Amino acid sequence: MTLEMPLFPGYVFVHLPFRERLRVLTLPNVLCLVGSRQCPSVITEEEISWIKRGVESGNAAPHACLSEGQRVIVTSGALAGMQGILLRKLNKTRVVISLETIGRGFAVEVDTGSVRPLETHFSLPGDRIPPPPQMPAGRPR
Repeated sequence: MTLEMPLFPGYVFVHLPFRERLRVLTLPNVLCLVGSRQCPSVITEEEISWIKRGVESGNAAPHACLSEGQRVIVTSGALAGMQGILLRKLNKTRVVISLETIGRGFAVEVDTGSVRPLETHFSLPGDRIPPPPQMPAGRPR
């Protein structure tokens, strides 16, 4: 038995004129359109084709959208929980870990699948982010 999951859970792609966008919002279970309040996001036919081809290949899996210079967190492996800045160098993905207390940093090579943007508040399957360190118990001053 095979269970198929949507590539983007909760997303439904629609093709409609801009002036008819309010009709979509009246459908049951539709909360909002992706984009800004004034203008919904427009996905190109080429991007729809990419999605279709990826799903048809059988190898598509959701992944956070990453860009160079973005703050990220390592979600799995020996470096899980470390935060840094994403770099790409010669087709390799690296994260620069800054040690602000001593004014130094170091770069480590990581698998792209083991990092996600720091700003997101969701987890993806396989994330193994350790809990934040506990503060010592004590009385408030």
